[in-house]
Amino acid sequence: MFVIAAGAPTVVQRCQSIFAVLGQRTFVVGEDPRTANLIKLIGNAISAVSMETLGEVFALARKRGLDPQQLLAVLTGTMYGGRFHTIYGGKIAGGQYSSGGFLFPLILKDVRMALREAESAGVPTPSLSVVRDRLISGIARGYSDLDWSALGLLASEEAGVRRGSKTKAE
Repeated sequence: MFVIAAGAPTVVQRCQSIFAVLGQRTFVVGEDPRTANLIKLIGNAISAVSMETLGEVFALARKRGLDPQQLLAVLTGTMYGGRFHTIYGGKIAGGQYSSGGFLFPLILKDVRMALREAESAGVPTPSLSVVRDRLISGIARGYSDLDWSALGLLASEEAGVRRGSKTKAE
């Protein structure tokens, strides 16, 4: 976890020891706490859109008979070797959608807040709107207790890939 802190410098400094225990790194982003909140929303928005994209490309791979584990190895061994793509790409490639963690209703809350911020600023965010709709669909399907790796499950279902089914390559 990373801490994004904002507030009066003396207060932020007084909290540094707590931040050090909670997170692996602290970013101090000024005095207005709304700035820290917006940065958190932006980070979660990027992650949600990335998760949707991972789900879509793994659904395509499965539909075309590619081995999802092989695709994951290529993606994470080249341009997408970050922790996020490795961990969550691995969950999606393995069809292992876990409960707990950052659950669909919590993600939806942050996505809606990010969309409101974008609308207020006059910034179109069509990718984020797709993720909002996908999250609502997931909740309607009973996936409220799954984390955002289950966006991959939804992408597979929309592509007609059955859970647990084998493709030519699997």
